[in-house]
Amino acid sequence: MEKKLLLERFNEDFAAMQRGMMLQFDKLPLPVYVLRVEADASGQPRDFIFVYANSACASFLDIDGKNYLLGMSFRDVWNDNDERWFNVYKKTALEGMTQNIEDYSAKLGKYLSVDCYQPMYGYCSCFMRDITKRRDMERQLYEEKERYRVAMESSIDLLFEYEIGEKVMRSWSNVSDDDSPEKTRRSYIPDYPAVVVKENLVDPVDREIWLSLLSGERSEEAVEIRMRRYIDKQMDNRWYLVQATTVYEQGRPVRVVGTMRDIDTWKRMQQEKQLVESLNYEINHVLGDIYYAVVHFDLDAGTYHFVELTGQKCVDYPYKGTCEEFLAYTRDVLSREDWHKFRQRFNLREMRRVLTKNGDKLEMELRRKNGGVYKWISVMVSYLPDYSGSKKQQAVLVARFIDEERRREMEQQQELKDALVAAHTANEAKSAFLSQMSHDIRTPMNAIIGMTTIARQNIDNKAKTLDCLDKIGSSSAHLLELINSILSMSKIESGKVILTDDELSLPQLLEDVLTIIRPMVGKKWQKLQLEQAELFHPDVLADGTHIRQILLNILGNAVKYTPEGGEIILTLQELPSMIPQRSQYVFTVSDNGRGLSEELLPKIFDMFERGEDSRTSKIEGTGLGLAICKNLTNLMAGTIEAANRPEGGARFTLTLPLRWLSDDERKPAAAARPSGRSDFTGRRVLIVEDNDLNMEIALEFLQSLGVVCEGAENGQRAVEMFAASLPGYYEMILMDVRMPVLNGYEATRAIRRLEREDARQIPIVAMTADAFSSDIKMALNAGMNEHLSKPISIERLQEVLGQWL
Repeated sequence: MEKKLLLERFNEDFAAMQRGMMLQFDKLPLPVYVLRVEADASGQPRDFIFVYANSACASFLDIDGKNYLLGMSFRDVWNDNDERWFNVYKKTALEGMTQNIEDYSAKLGKYLSVDCYQPMYGYCSCFMRDITKRRDMERQLYEEKERYRVAMESSIDLLFEYEIGEKVMRSWSNVSDDDSPEKTRRSYIPDYPAVVVKENLVDPVDREIWLSLLSGERSEEAVEIRMRRYIDKQMDNRWYLVQATTVYEQGRPVRVVGTMRDIDTWKRMQQEKQLVESLNYEINHVLGDIYYAVVHFDLDAGTYHFVELTGQKCVDYPYKGTCEEFLAYTRDVLSREDWHKFRQRFNLREMRRVLTKNGDKLEMELRRKNGGVYKWISVMVSYLPDYSGSKKQQAVLVARFIDEERRREMEQQQELKDALVAAHTANEAKSAFLSQMSHDIRTPMNAIIGMTTIARQNIDNKAKTLDCLDKIGSSSAHLLELINSILSMSKIESGKVILTDDELSLPQLLEDVLTIIRPMVGKKWQKLQLEQAELFHPDVLADGTHIRQILLNILGNAVKYTPEGGEIILTLQELPSMIPQRSQYVFTVSDNGRGLSEELLPKIFDMFERGEDSRTSKIEGTGLGLAICKNLTNLMAGTIEAANRPEGGARFTLTLPLRWLSDDERKPAAAARPSGRSDFTGRRVLIVEDNDLNMEIALEFLQSLGVVCEGAENGQRAVEMFAASLPGYYEMILMDVRMPVLNGYEATRAIRRLEREDARQIPIVAMTADAFSSDIKMALNAGMNEHLSKPISIERLQEVLGQWL
């Protein structure tokens, strides 16, 4: 009865509608239905009632007959309370809004698409479609798209397209900044090849490959390239795998498209792996070179096996087996005596007892047959900890040849024995030398003390006193020679001798040497002759002081050991050298004296050696002169030899490789300094000396020459006195070097820095006991003009005064 009333009401409401159109809906395969708003007591819509449904709708909803739906509630049919559907129907029925809704129906298990429009107020007409297949296809498409996106993002970092003709690079990168809303970053770079070079975007090593790929020359070829890219606002240089394809139009390449994948981590891992493999190989090879055998022992199983190392020498028995077999195999290669010792120490029981108890090592040196010859080897077995937790007991044996080490050890032992013998011999020679030195020093000292006593006793006898003073002077000169020789040898041994490269004229050097030696020659009525061959390069760079010292020593010995009226010949010859701009200069000193004894000749240049026989026992000497000559010659890379002449006498030959000066390198000869005056009356000199006795001697010498003297006890006082004086007040300063407060070098520099003209012009002469060539050089470097060594002779002092005053 209720359905009948509803149908009648529907017919009334649709009286104005085209019933024909509704009849057409019944023929549609598409579900169609009409809903009417059902209001509550307050007039608000609370539900929708089916007032029409076609056959397709009833079939779709699985309901028998379309009329069965009439009068049914929307919520009853759908059996769900989805407010979204309800609101859509309400807006259409009451507001006339045409709408489409797509949603999933849980009751039907399908995706539905419903188009809603208002046929009249309070009604909602609906056309329903099943879109489940479409949504499934969309979902599948989306999933495929996502899978493709994930695959692409995981496999490539950049897509690029390069226009060959326009030289334009376009790229799309899935790497973007964290603060960028975009997931893809695009770039556009015109004149790209120039930018690559200018910005150094590609590693120079790979640049040519990259540019040739962009030109289409390396199509379809995957390449590994190091590129610089801005990632997270920082420039990063990384490895990329590039795969590109060239696009052709009308047979010509027009563009290159491709992908880039970051392989930097993989590449660096490969490089590290190669490095580790290379290092392992090298370590393996080095171990193989060191050890001819490495053996692993399983102490639990009682087995062994050889560890194969690259470069390892092979053994003649199996590489694995039992420990008992290992001992048996070694019997044939070890000496009999050593094998019995080896078996006792390296059997399985002994290794278990010693190694596993406290982790000690077993070591042994023994002889092994190698190529038919027994050679020494060193064997060591160490316990090998097992960190796997299996508590497995194992050990490793290493063996290496030490035959060469044994030989060197024996040689070193022999060398030590020889060195010990040499040390004893040298110590004995040194003791003998010191004994001789004590004798030689005490002899002139005895003469000085004795003659001083005799002079005091005969003070009124002028002739006797003068004779004593002459002998005191002669003994003092000999004592000074002894001291100088000892000090020279000491300085050479300590390595403190410094060679200088001075411009030197060899003819002038020889003339200076002869000038010094002629007085000694004259006293013995000897003949001194200079024979000089033509020198192609007379000017050289050399240490003139030490060459002069060597020649004076050799010539002095020749004068000493040549009888009165004898002949001494000095020659100089220049020989060619294999080294450019160098020559061999040969100095020869010959005499017709007694010659050298056959016993002395082999050791004449040795330290602490001095020949003694009846012919020379009364000749004064230290025995160090020729040793000094030998050491100085060695420092100058030269040679010195001694021999007896066939016709009698001795010959010393000094050969020095010296660098000669070309014409362009020679400096103009310095103008000869005037010989100076000999009258020093009224000239004022400042003496700086901290020793009272030395000050007294200097004052006495200078005052005897008419010089006006003032004294200062240290360098600081000297600077103050000079600074307080009027310009030109002092005409010379005699400066000691070793002084308290301020030494001589510091005082000289302080005076030279004073702001007055005479501070830079006044002659400052070093008056010191530091008499070596290096000391002279230090004095000149400090700003001094001359060097006067102690003890001071009045003749040398007068010469210096005449040169500088």
